Amino acid sequence: MTADTMKIKERSARSCFAAWMCTAWGYEDMPAGQYCPTKQKMHTACLVAAFICCLVLTVFMLQSPSMAAPALDRCMNAVQTRICPDNRDRSMWYIFPPAPEIALKEDGTPDYHLSLYHYAGRKGTGDEEKFWAKGIFTLNIVRKHQRNTVVSIRKLLMRRGIKKPKLRSIPISTANIKLVFGSSVTQYTSGTRWAGSVLTLPLAQDMAMVLANALGKGPANLTLMLDETVNGVKRNGKDWEEATIPLSRSLSIKLDPGRFPSNFSRTPLEREMDMAYTSIEVRSYDFQEQAVPDLYSETVEVAIKVPGGREVKAVQFRQGSEPVQTIRFSRAADLDIPYRVRVTCVLNDGRTIEGPWIEKRGEAFIDIHKCQARNISDNSTQ
Repeated sequence: MTADTMKIKERSARSCFAAWMCTAWGYEDMPAGQYCPTKQKMHTACLVAAFICCLVLTVFMLQSPSMAAPALDRCMNAVQTRICPDNRDRSMWYIFPPAPEIALKEDGTPDYHLSLYHYAGRKGTGDEEKFWAKGIFTLNIVRKHQRNTVVSIRKLLMRRGIKKPKLRSIPISTANIKLVFGSSVTQYTSGTRWAGSVLTLPLAQDMAMVLANALGKGPANLTLMLDETVNGVKRNGKDWEEATIPLSRSLSIKLDPGRFPSNFSRTPLEREMDMAYTSIEVRSYDFQEQAVPDLYSETVEVAIKVPGGREVKAVQFRQGSEPVQTIRFSRAADLDIPYRVRVTCVLNDGRTIEGPWIEKRGEAFIDIHKCQARNISDNSTQ
């Protein structure tokens, strides 16, 4: 082989695939400075092919149950938990997740909070028999093994002849979390291992209503149920097959407003809500415009229908008073239902002019003009 040929091979050494292809195609003894015509293309093609082969092999190996995975049919109890050996590596073991626990605050009290919002109806709105409740339950859950658990497991495995045991968390695919109170259930789902966290669960109306009633009588117990799916393999003859096993845990939560009052809040919405009672605006510019000579006062009475009868309210206008005043009723009413208005005028000489009752409908304001009830702007009849 000449020196020129060696140079060609040195330049093509960046890719052993390209050099091999040039040799295979008979370009070994090409003159110096001349490259294999297919070198670049074959170089790229070979690299792509190699990458695809590696990718396919990796995916196949990961999906194959013959790969290292927890042997679910060989699990055993160890130091208040369960562990499973690896199906390939004798020194590898997988630890099951610990049971859920309620985290503690800095003062040592349980870290949860229940906010209840309930509505018991109001006489003014005519729904005093109505009751509903909603709530939000916040719960801080931790999952941790007891102190020295991992150390104790390693010592146990070493006594069984495993010199350098390695420990990993067992694979979990799904976690379903349920909060149960009586027959009421609120559910939360996680697509991976649930290591514990602060759960904020909006309570269904039936659960919130039952809790609101129960806590009014004393402590109540909730149950947190955690259902997880453990992934691994099981032996089937000479082969390993993918398998799963269920893992169920439960945690009892005692809600005690008497012992931990700061963990609870109850909001009666019928007290907190703005009073949405009926109001009607009354306007009179007779004094500002001096529309009626010798006018001393104007009194406007409004009667609305409310549960159980009628309610009558009045406002009075005099010289210097505000031209716009508001009548606020103590009961709610639908202004689409006809209501009645009457205007009474008093003159400076003491005479009183009492107008008739006029029906109005669907208007939230009354415009008084020249102190005459018949001139009240409306389209209804007496």
